[in-house]
Amino acid sequence: MDLQTLVTVAEDGPWCGTRPPGRPHHGPAGGAPMVSEWHRDADNTPNPWRQGTVEVGLYGAITLYQLAQRVTGQVSEGLSAAAEALFTDTCGTVPLSVLIWFLLQRPPPAPPWLQQIMYACETLVFAQAAQQDALATAAARQVTLSLQHFGLQAVKPRVAA
Repeated sequence: MDLQTLVTVAEDGPWCGTRPPGRPHHGPAGGAPMVSEWHRDADNTPNPWRQGTVEVGLYGAITLYQLAQRVTGQVSEGLSAAAEALFTDTCGTVPLSVLIWFLLQRPPPAPPWLQQIMYACETLVFAQAAQQDALATAAARQVTLSLQHFGLQAVKPRVAA
């Protein structure tokens, strides 16, 4: 399953526009389903931090993808690439059923690195809407530097003219 499909599921939910009556069923108490395989490291030792890493990576990738849909230009392409890379790195080996289980839960709070990127993107969206070129340029540069700083975008080498 690709990131775009999971973003659609996250935005619409599995309810096709209307939620069923009553309280939602959150699956088995205490953890995600089928934790045994994807919850272990390469040497087959249990990793208690894996679930949190996957959850933050999934929601971080969804947020970056949604931000890429709101901005234009090279920043949009960079955010989309960063979202795909984050999704592949953190959720690439996780079963689809577990990812959907995460989407049915309450999302975790955004980590500080994601909050910084979100703020710069919101500034860029405002600057693009208000046609303020200087602010848009500064915000685009901040988004790009933030993505590079947090390892979500490869630094492009400068070509000498």
